[in-house]
Amino acid sequence: MKVRLLTCTALVFSGLAFPAIAQESSDASDSVSSIENNTDTNSARRLPSVVVEAQRREQDILDVPIAVTAFDEEALEVAGVVDILDLNLASPSFFANTLSDPIGNSPVRIRGIGTGGGNPGFEGAVGMYVDDVYRSRSGAALTTFFDMGGVEVLRGPQGTLFGKNTTAGAIVQRTAAPVFDEFQAKLQATAGNYGKRSVEGMINIPMGEKFAFRLAGLNDETDGFFSNPVDGRDTAWSKNKAIRASLAFEPTDRISGRLTYDWSKWDSPGNFGSSTRIDNTDTNGLNNTIWAQSALDQSAGGAGYWYWTPDPTGTNPGAADPFSYNIATNHDSDAVLDQEGLTLNLNFDISDNLQLRSITGYREINNDNQGGDWDFGPLDFGGSLSLYFDFETFSQEFLLNGSVGNKFDYVAGINYFTEEIAYTRKASVGSQFGPVYSQLLTGGTIPGDVLGSVGVDFQNSAFTQNETSWGLFGQGTYHFNDQWSVIAGLRWNSVEKDGSHKNNAAIDREDYYDLITSSAFAFYALNGSGLSSPDFTASTEDEELTYDLTLQYRPDDDMQLYAKFAHGFKAGGINLQNDAAGGQPAIGGTNIINGRSYLDDTPEIVTFAPEFVDAYELGFRWEYLGAGRLGVTLFRSEFEDLQVSTFNGQVFEVINAGTSSTEGIEVENYYIFNDNLSANMSLTWMDASYGDDVVNLPAGRQRGLSPDLSLVFGGQYQRPITEAIDFYANANYSYYSDMFLGEGDGSNALSFQKQDAYGVFGAQIGVRVTGDWDAQIFCKNCFGEEYFTYAFNQPFVSGGSPMGNPGDPQTYGVRLKKEF
Repeated sequence: MKVRLLTCTALVFSGLAFPAIAQESSDASDSVSSIENNTDTNSARRLPSVVVEAQRREQDILDVPIAVTAFDEEALEVAGVVDILDLNLASPSFFANTLSDPIGNSPVRIRGIGTGGGNPGFEGAVGMYVDDVYRSRSGAALTTFFDMGGVEVLRGPQGTLFGKNTTAGAIVQRTAAPVFDEFQAKLQATAGNYGKRSVEGMINIPMGEKFAFRLAGLNDETDGFFSNPVDGRDTAWSKNKAIRASLAFEPTDRISGRLTYDWSKWDSPGNFGSSTRIDNTDTNGLNNTIWAQSALDQSAGGAGYWYWTPDPTGTNPGAADPFSYNIATNHDSDAVLDQEGLTLNLNFDISDNLQLRSITGYREINNDNQGGDWDFGPLDFGGSLSLYFDFETFSQEFLLNGSVGNKFDYVAGINYFTEEIAYTRKASVGSQFGPVYSQLLTGGTIPGDVLGSVGVDFQNSAFTQNETSWGLFGQGTYHFNDQWSVIAGLRWNSVEKDGSHKNNAAIDREDYYDLITSSAFAFYALNGSGLSSPDFTASTEDEELTYDLTLQYRPDDDMQLYAKFAHGFKAGGINLQNDAAGGQPAIGGTNIINGRSYLDDTPEIVTFAPEFVDAYELGFRWEYLGAGRLGVTLFRSEFEDLQVSTFNGQVFEVINAGTSSTEGIEVENYYIFNDNLSANMSLTWMDASYGDDVVNLPAGRQRGLSPDLSLVFGGQYQRPITEAIDFYANANYSYYSDMFLGEGDGSNALSFQKQDAYGVFGAQIGVRVTGDWDAQIFCKNCFGEEYFTYAFNQPFVSGGSPMGNPGDPQTYGVRLKKEF
């Protein structure tokens, strides 16, 4: 049934993708005739070629049997993409957001599959690559997106050529390379609402015939969208500074390379001040009694604000609308993300048909997030949450590209990767935690400082993790003739991880028991939720063969069809969460309550197993009339041991949930009507759902943040005003059908929290002299569409009203660019 539905859908949308052809009437046929006869130079092929490296070598996109969406520098500008998150509005199969911290919780999804959950031991299912170097955490690519050369979104498993942790796909970013034969310089300034101000610059200096140097920098600041309604302070401002220096060299005709250094610093209160209650769905009345009264009591530490007017009495200085962007955390945090990296690419042309590449990468990331308001709200309930991450990675890859005559092309390589993680997590309670819980649990008979003493760290955990991984891979393409080819690839993966946890809250278990029962009894009573588990060491060792097999058919130079199978793999790991081994200490034996325990020996819960995927694709690519490019992809991915991290309001649970599947259709069409007008349309329809055997998740339900239908429409228009000045206008519209906003076990409100269908419109209007200056006005979410991008259970507070991250409101501004 589903296969027939997908087939019919493909035929329908293939027909719908050609309205431009029908409108061409006789002109279109004349154009086709002239192109075939090559007699009219004005009708020559206008469709620009697109070069991608999806198969680790430069190829025209029509030659690549992969579902890939490519943006060069111009396409990124036209689509309004200024950071990775903007790809949400340009590629319908892509979805990303950043949550409580950019390193541990910035999930990126392709075709509904991704990984998030505030756990640095939990790696993504979408591989992030910058200049061919793997970045193990997607947050490491969020602050260095400037002076870009292009981006490729590779959909579906990419395990053969890109390795582990690409079960959903890969994002390949390429920074702009130095140019040998031309001095270039560019300065760009942007100003907009919400205090947006940004300056970006670049200078490219040729240094003789064999060297070129390029320096680019960014300074970007914003007040953010969120503010406290009581005192007016901004709760989500940010400052981002970054530089990138590249030296390209070509000492001989056969040797070339590029050395790149980058540094960035992102400063913000963190994303604790970016969440609000989604609604007033109440299950126990606390939302209108104890929580509201405590939040309004500034003398006891509350922010003086509640999300809606309490009933029956009370005052509320803020609006009840969650899209008022009134976020009343009762204190600010301070988050600083520092990173720097060094990349060396060397190319050796051994012969005309054989090239050796060496790709070396080193990166260090420090994320210091201090004083986070871990209850995300206006009560002084959660005290300070302080997180510190230190990541150090090194990678070395050797890549061999070659061909044998016109029959066989191949790529082979070896990859080595190491990562060292140091992570600390401390948390305490606020002034209202003890009194509130005393009233809730005992009617006020237990002293509040016993239930939760202010300033006492009930969490104080230090983690380490070291990873060493190897990959040995090869892929070959055999051309039977000009029309038929077969592509086969194989990769051996080896991943070893060693991790540890140290409970720094007390010297030993007995001391910790005394500490918790005297100063954090509420956590002890709640199954030890949120407490630090005992010390443990753990390790995982995974070996897996990933592979792919593709049959490609090229009826002519403008068309290809392919059928593909791929087997992918995502490595297992260690749960770097403070209560991974249980959080309820006991004296004289194991204490087990509701399945959670504080054990002498390391339990299996601290590790999770690998994730596997088998994926099938049917693809069709066609360049028509010299002015259009169409792609249609049918896909199905079947996952086993799906890795999922869920937050139940008390703890993050990392599990291998079971099976899941994604199937659907993707359609992409780009058409140039004439020298002034072009348009694009992209569509993804998919059924992304959990299997019937999943644990701690709603069986058979649509996965979170996986809409059935996503659409992107874009149009680009330009016209000369004078001989030197052009007017241009770009517009794009992105649509998402309704979707679940989070994960849950089916027993709480979060499991059923949905975002209704919504659409976001963006536009740019400007004038420019090509190669000289450009002035534009722009808007994003021009009509102020209101929507949420994520939902989660508010920690320890009433479960009837999940928290949510609102999407960006209407933003607008002016951008000026000068080239020298």
